[in-house]
Amino acid sequence: MSLLLPMLLQAQQTPAQRYIEQVAAQEPFRSSALGVLAVRADGDTLASFASRAKLVPASNMKLLTTGLALENLGPGYRYETVLACDGAVRDSVLAGNLYLIGEGDPTLGVEMGMADPELRTFRQWQTILETAGVSRIGGNIIADRRYFPSEGVLGDWMVEDLESEDAVAAAGVNFRHNYRDTTYAGGAERSGAANLAHYFREYLAAGGIAVDGETGDEEDFAELLAPEDSLRYLGKTYSEPLRALVSHTNHRSDNLFAETLFRTMGMELRETDEYGACAALEMALLEAMGLDVSQVRVRDGSGLSRKNYVSPGFLVDFLLRMAGRPVFDAYVRSLPQPGAGTLAARMRTAPASVKSRIYMKSGSMDGIRCFSGYVLPENGRPEDVIAFSVMTNNNTAPSGTVLPILDRIILLIAE
Repeated sequence: MSLLLPMLLQAQQTPAQRYIEQVAAQEPFRSSALGVLAVRADGDTLASFASRAKLVPASNMKLLTTGLALENLGPGYRYETVLACDGAVRDSVLAGNLYLIGEGDPTLGVEMGMADPELRTFRQWQTILETAGVSRIGGNIIADRRYFPSEGVLGDWMVEDLESEDAVAAAGVNFRHNYRDTTYAGGAERSGAANLAHYFREYLAAGGIAVDGETGDEEDFAELLAPEDSLRYLGKTYSEPLRALVSHTNHRSDNLFAETLFRTMGMELRETDEYGACAALEMALLEAMGLDVSQVRVRDGSGLSRKNYVSPGFLVDFLLRMAGRPVFDAYVRSLPQPGAGTLAARMRTAPASVKSRIYMKSGSMDGIRCFSGYVLPENGRPEDVIAFSVMTNNNTAPSGTVLPILDRIILLIAE
């Protein structure tokens, strides 16, 4: 049973509740959808308005994806990238192809707070080759994406998102967010994996390791591709731990990272990365937490699909349950605070003593603005943690009109 069912009709006449009722009766919210819920961990409902209305959450879906990933993969989970070959090393020459075999690591070539992450990875891979006695590669460099065999783009995603690169496909090998790169190969657009192989070849050449063949992904070399279980293992490298990836996902609202986590859970727990199966898995994991899954519909991990639906009540219930989990500290600290990340422009004039206790995820699309997260108590008592969700859909007013009102609701809840 949902933790919230007994509470939904018990909202106090708090300043937040009065303000919500006031703005809900006026434009721009009177003619749009507004849903709000704020509940303290001890059970007190601080504000409630249409809290069971199922709304499009946009990037608030990342709250579910990242929380479930921490819970089910573990904060210390790391992605691996394996270097292997299909030939022997003779007289310092690899007589065959070098394979860069991915397991979905979204961090390759992505700045996550470390200096030159791309060069750091390439340096590690070069060391693996040198340790194996390789000073020349006689074949090709093949970036192998076979770990995720299914289509990486969901049909629900908007064309404008696909064209703007907000919706890039997660693959078994990802590089530089899989963004388009037409600076080589005669201006032709290649996959992120093919780009990775190309730039690693350039790095090796500068370091004295020549490559006689070409570079590309597994599709470019389909006729030459060896079965993975026949390859000779050379070494592997690891991503940062999952807690760091989750923090990046929520602070940057990174769609590629979120979709990778979504499909990784499918591979690790169900041995499938197909979108329908991954969505069914997420629903099953949510139900196993005791949540009322009639209040949610999952289509993807990032919130790009407008066919995702979730109620403010469901999000608050999920947040409260996460507050009781061992991974809670990693989870709450993964969320940005006003003035940072995707919240850089939020609550600029609010007291620092209040803003410093708010951790929340934003979600936005055309006509959609959502904020959900936590207010941590000054006294540090777990029972005084507040979980909240403020969501509006079909709101055609300018952001400059809508966002200050939503900010005010959240600040009143926090105060």
